Amino acid sequence: EGELEPGFKALMLTLPGETDLASSIGKNVDPEQIHYARNLTASGIGKHLFQELMEIWQGVADDRDYNPNPEDSGRRSLRHAALTLIAAADVEKGAHLAYSHFASATNMTDKAGALSVLAHLDDPRRNEALDEFYADYSDDHLVVDKWFALNAQWPFPGCLQQTRKLMQHDAFNMAQPNRVRALVGTFAAANPVCFNALDGSGYQFVADTILELDKIN
Repeated sequence: EGELEPGFKALMLTLPGETDLASSIGKNVDPEQIHYARNLTASGIGKHLFQELMEIWQGVADDRDYNPNPEDSGRRSLRHAALTLIAAADVEKGAHLAYSHFASATNMTDKAGALSVLAHLDDPRRNEALDEFYADYSDDHLVVDKWFALNAQWPFPGCLQQTRKLMQHDAFNMAQPNRVRALVGTFAAANPVCFNALDGSGYQFVADTILELDKIN
């Protein structure tokens, strides 16, 4: 029998997103419990398969030049899927591997993949990597949109304060729809824990932003 393609293996290691899980439940959805249960599942899988995941991480490493072909793309996806579960099982180990990978990456895909893992962790290396990423790519408006979106996905209580602060960033402009979508839209659509905070602060933030946009739209 033929070996499964790396890209297919990556999909097998990737859990459904929190929004997908909420849609499947359909009613009486508790975003915080979904987040907790998904993280618990990822942590359990990561701990149970930790050695195998480390072998994937080390075995799929590739020092060849970047190539967008399906085989290489699949290998990168598999490595990032393994890293996500490693970080779920051991935040310290995952953050160390992700930051090292980010710092040594020779292409945007690898940098963004490592940063996507770091962006969801409560670890100081997250901020270091985000700052470096912005400094390196501040002239590329599409990458800056990606940077704003990654900041808005942090699933911890401080994210709302951080998102409000980023609206004062030199690169943020309420008159640029893509920039607003990257930051505020991502917060609302891809950060269910903070957007649906029990105190209503996430809803209030998005509502206030919509009212402000309405004046200039």
